[in-house]
Amino acid sequence: MRTAIFPGTFDPFTIGHDALVRRALSLVDDLYIAIGINTEKRTMLTLEERMQCISTLYKDESRIHVVSYEGLTTDFAQSIGAQFILDVLGEYRSPMPQIGECV
Repeated sequence: MRTAIFPGTFDPFTIGHDALVRRALSLVDDLYIAIGINTEKRTMLTLEERMQCISTLYKDESRIHVVSYEGLTTDFAQSIGAQFILDVLGEYRSPMPQIGECV
């Protein structure tokens, strides 16, 4: 089974994030959208709001799991048996259009 995580703050979750998630589904069996908890970062949305918005977006896709984690991304990936970590290039982290009304 091919498992990947897509770590990030996702504040907000953007169209670019969604595009990467949808492309990744053709490559993996399970994808964990992993919201990292970083008390040093100030966010617009609470963790619960981000998790709810992303979960609602993918409610019909059983291969996507929306979770949160603390600590090192590699430790979390290992704890769930993920073989891959998805990431976006830095230039794609600039402001992009948001998805849905809740983000």
